[in-house]
Amino acid sequence: MSHSKVTARKLTSGLGLPTGEAHTLVLKRRAAVVVELDDLNFHSGSAVLLPAPHARENWREGHTGGLMCVIRALEYALEKKQTLLVAGHTDSVGGDGSNRALSKARAQNVHDFLTGDKAGWASSCAEHTVQDYQTVLTWVADEYGWNCDPGGIDGQHGKRTTAALEAFRKAVEAAHGSKPPDSRAPGVEDWKAVFQLYETYVAGRVDLKAARGALSFATPAVLGCGEDWPIEGQGQDNLRSQVNRRVELVFFEEPPPDFSRQSPPGAQLYGAQGGYQRSYLPITPRHTFFFSV
Repeated sequence: MSHSKVTARKLTSGLGLPTGEAHTLVLKRRAAVVVELDDLNFHSGSAVLLPAPHARENWREGHTGGLMCVIRALEYALEKKQTLLVAGHTDSVGGDGSNRALSKARAQNVHDFLTGDKAGWASSCAEHTVQDYQTVLTWVADEYGWNCDPGGIDGQHGKRTTAALEAFRKAVEAAHGSKPPDSRAPGVEDWKAVFQLYETYVAGRVDLKAARGALSFATPAVLGCGEDWPIEGQGQDNLRSQVNRRVELVFFEEPPPDFSRQSPPGAQLYGAQGGYQRSYLPITPRHTFFFSV
C-alpha cells in the first residue's frame, strides 16, 4: 500500500496512481491566518467600517474596534509579507443576491481603507445610516477632543446630531482649510475627512506607509460570500446572527486560487473539503482601547 500526501488542488486536478494496488491519500491543508472584523464594527445593512463597536455598551466591555483589527492586520502584513484576501459575510436574513452584494460592499470598504483609496472609501460610504455617523462623531469627540458628541447613538438625526455634525465640519475646516459641505447628512467630503482621521489614528500605532507597501492582495482582492459560510446555524434561513455578519482579512503563505470562481464562492477556503486550515489571529491587549462613556 502506498501513502501519498496531496493538496486539495492536486486532488481535484486528478492524480495519476497505478491501478491494482491500494493507496492511502492524506489531504494536506495549507495555512490561512485570519483577522476578523465582526458585526460590532458595522451597522445592520451598512458597509461603513466603524472605528469602534456600534453600541456604547460594547465600548464599556472593551470589545475590539474595527480600526484595531485593521492595525493588527497591517502589523501582520509587515511581519509575514503574505497574500491577503478580504472576504465579506452576512447572516441569512434577506435575499441571496442582496446579501452577496452587502458582503462584497463591506469587504470593499475595508479594502479601500487598507490601500489608502480615500476617494473610493468615501464614495462607498454614501450609503450610510444615521447610526454610522453618530458612532463616528462620538469616536472623534472621544479620541480627538472635538466638540462633536451627538449625545447618543440612537439612529435619530435630532438637534444634537445636527449640532455635532456642524461642529465636526467647523473643526475639519479649521484643521485642513476645506470648505464644509452644505447638507444635513454627511456627504463625500465629510467621509473623506473621516478617512483622514482614521489614517491619523492608525498611523500613530503602526508604520502605515510601510505596511501598505507590504500588502500583496489575492486575485481578486475582495470576495463577497454572502450567507454561504456561516459560523453558526448552517442551513437555517432568516437567522439573525452577529457572528455570521463579518469581514475576514485572510493571509496566505502562497497566492490562493480565484475563490470567486468556485461554487459557492470561497468553497475551497470555507468548505468541509477545502484545502485550507484557518487559524484566527488574536487581538492582544495592546491593540484594545476603551472609550469614556
